[in-house]
Amino acid sequence: MRFRPYGSQVGEDVVFEFPFLNLPEKAAKNVTRMLDTENMFIFSLCSRVCRKHVTSVYRPALRFLSVAIERRGLNFKIALNNQDIFVYIGYNRMNPPAPPYWIQVKFPNGEKHLRNPNWSHRELIRHFMRVFNQELVGFVSRESIISGVNLNYLCHIFKGSKFKDFQWSYPELTSERCRLINSILPKKFNPRCGLSTEVKRNLLIQHYESLSLYTPTKLNLDDLLVTNATELNYNGFWTDKDWNRFLKLWIGMANIRVKTLKFFYGGNQIDDDVFRGIPHRIMGPEESKEIVLDGESITVRNVRFILRKDGVEAMVSVYSRWHQFIFVVCDDES
Repeated sequence: MRFRPYGSQVGEDVVFEFPFLNLPEKAAKNVTRMLDTENMFIFSLCSRVCRKHVTSVYRPALRFLSVAIERRGLNFKIALNNQDIFVYIGYNRMNPPAPPYWIQVKFPNGEKHLRNPNWSHRELIRHFMRVFNQELVGFVSRESIISGVNLNYLCHIFKGSKFKDFQWSYPELTSERCRLINSILPKKFNPRCGLSTEVKRNLLIQHYESLSLYTPTKLNLDDLLVTNATELNYNGFWTDKDWNRFLKLWIGMANIRVKTLKFFYGGNQIDDDVFRGIPHRIMGPEESKEIVLDGESITVRNVRFILRKDGVEAMVSVYSRWHQFIFVVCDDES
């Protein structure tokens, strides 16, 4: 195995004896198990063979794996149950597609600069996902200053990466920057900034598991009818008349892709005007229903059920704790 010691010049590669790689597989696994988290992580970066040994024995207790996309590089946070590891990978400013020269790693007890074993940004991203067996949480925030980054390169290095969540706070999400989001297509996308009509429509037609929109973005009935996300969250307000029109259209088989809607609602229970002209049944005053939203089990009361023309049922209620109007399509087990 060849290593370039930190501080050496290009071309001064030195061959070191690395007896570990000559060990039988069972012995190699036993040695790898003895490493602490810090040395396990550094060892995984030595080569693909080392990474294979690590992934065969390492089962980290991980809370999340996140990456902040910044102007000068990628900032990873590996949040373990007992410690956090921060990894910074700068872009190659002279030639962005080239592999980064070094990897900066911050452990609780200190910081290390590691020579990159000639892995590209794309390979390093997949490396972290394999070692920690976790999908990514992505961020673009005010601190990111992403405006100077080559978007084509970002689309390339993240394409195919699995993001379970992505948040975009700053700068403005333009049609050009939407290309990055569309190439990633995270399971959940949370743009915390105002959106133009063009960008809003671009996002609504993507097939997210969950899409969250925040004011000042305006969402009307036409927008909802073209939404392709399974779940849509919106902290803006809709009138009872708006909801009445949507429910009637849904009963008539309009937008059957949406399974869950959570919108802001001012009252503690739904006004009768929402169901004007809509056949429905009402749950008894002493009854309640348990549903799971955002991974949390909640109890709702005063639930009303409506029936789509193909026989599929949906429940409508208000969750007063969150001040939310909740629309959920019932599955076969409901």
